[in-house]
Amino acid sequence: YRRLFYKPSSGVATDHTLYIAHFWRPMTIDGVDHIHVKNMRIENSAGRNLITISNAQGIRIVDSELGWSVSDGIEVGLNSDDGYIGGNEIHDVGNGIYFESKFADTNDHHDNWTITNNHIHDVYGTGDSHCIGMQSSINNQITFNHLHDCAGSGMTFYSWGHGHQIKNNYVAFNDIHDIHDIGGYGNQYGIEYGNTNCPQHPDDTMGNVVAYNKISNVDNHGIHSKSSASTVPGTYSWSFLNNVISNTGDGLYWTDGAAYGELPDGTPDCGAANRIQALSNTGFRAQNNIFIDTVNRFVVPQRLNPSGQDDDHSGIVMTNNLYYSSTGGGAFTWQAKEDADLEVNCNAAGGSYDAPVFACTVSSL
Repeated sequence: YRRLFYKPSSGVATDHTLYIAHFWRPMTIDGVDHIHVKNMRIENSAGRNLITISNAQGIRIVDSELGWSVSDGIEVGLNSDDGYIGGNEIHDVGNGIYFESKFADTNDHHDNWTITNNHIHDVYGTGDSHCIGMQSSINNQITFNHLHDCAGSGMTFYSWGHGHQIKNNYVAFNDIHDIHDIGGYGNQYGIEYGNTNCPQHPDDTMGNVVAYNKISNVDNHGIHSKSSASTVPGTYSWSFLNNVISNTGDGLYWTDGAAYGELPDGTPDCGAANRIQALSNTGFRAQNNIFIDTVNRFVVPQRLNPSGQDDDHSGIVMTNNLYYSSTGGGAFTWQAKEDADLEVNCNAAGGSYDAPVFACTVSSL
């Protein structure tokens, strides 16, 4: 076991500060395992990531400050698992912490990372600039982070399809606020899940939990998500539990992943003629959430899939969600032909600060 410190030529070595001038990539950890980075201050990268990790296991980055780069504060690339990022401040960057996957590599998942107690703010750029972004990830814990002033989203998960998986991630006790459009790009979300739609098997996204988070002051949706109902009984793609969402656009906006299909030999294919309706329906669980002054409470839109069929919105559970509105507004929008009366009943419920109402209970439609 070895430790390497930078020691100043004079004075007391109470802080380990390394100044590097005109260095295009300040720190790269590639092909080595179990590196521990602590109490570092890294600034002003010339258009490159401040820390880049790839082909490395068990990396720890703690109690450091990273700032001023048009790229990522920390980028985690291919074949890098079992890491810890905690107690850092990351600011004035293009993305805060970003886990990047290779489009066509079905085995490229980021597994068993803990991201906790980080303060990430002032993330500038487009609607694709995120405080925390994860492509293809399994068994990660993202907790107790303070995320604000991000141009795109506080937190985003994204799958390219092709066997990429988003499974068993736990997102909890994060404070996400002030997600605003700074360049006319749109797509501002508190927490987002997205995918390419084509092809995306529903069982590649399941068992994810978003719980006990505070999301506020977001230009667009508090939570924006899309994926299909898992084929595993009792398992949901995403569960949204005990979150507080305030002063956003739609509180929770869900749209199905749509368009999963297979060729006769089982090869994934998104052509309209090969779409499998039973594997393309919306599915999620939302329970015990509080919505305060959101433009709309829930929005589950009706959309035609490429083969012309209507979504039947199966596998959805929504119970005990509490709504407050200072104006009495905010619709519960449910759009599905066979359940059209549900939208009317829920919208009629109303609700205000003085007389809050609970959501309609929708189970196994």
